Amino acid sequence: MAAGGSGTAGRKAGDSSIMAGAENPIAVIGASRGTGLQCIMYIAKQKLHCRAISRDPVACEKAVSSKLPANLRIYVTYQKADVTEPKSLPPALRGCRGVIFAATATAGWRLPFYEYKDTPPHVDFEGCVAAANAAAAQGVSRFVLISSLSITRPSHPMHMV
Repeated sequence: MAAGGSGTAGRKAGDSSIMAGAENPIAVIGASRGTGLQCIMYIAKQKLHCRAISRDPVACEKAVSSKLPANLRIYVTYQKADVTEPKSLPPALRGCRGVIFAATATAGWRLPFYEYKDTPPHVDFEGCVAAANAAAAQGVSRFVLISSLSITRPSHPMHMV
C-alpha cells in the first residue's frame, strides 16, 4: 500500500502549511467508490493530503490509482476501518483535521435488517453516529455528512412527499 509522501515536491522547504496538511489529512470514510472516491480525487487534485478510509484499503487503493494521476497519489494514504465496528474508527481518524462521511450501505434494505450489518440502519445511521463520536473523541474539528435518498430513483415514494 502507498504510504503517502510529504507532498513537498516543487514547494519551498519549511512551508508549514504543507507539513500541516501531511500531518493533519482530511479523512474520507467510504472512499473506495461513489461519492467518497470522488471526494478523494478532488482533495488530491487540490494537492491536499487525505486519508482514504474503507473496509478494504487494497481495493480502495486500486480504485484511486485507476483514476488519479501518479503524481497526485502522494497526497493519499489508506486506512482500514469499518463503521459497523466502532472500535476501528479512532485509529483511522487520529490526527485528521476533518472527516467526510460518504459511506453507505451496499446491501440495501433486507429484512430482518438486524441480521445484516451492511444495511442502512447499521451503516447510514449507526455507522455515521459512531464515526461522528470517534471524530469528536479525536478532536476533529469538522465532520461533513454526505447523504442522499434515492436520488437516482425519481419515482421513489419519498420524492412524492
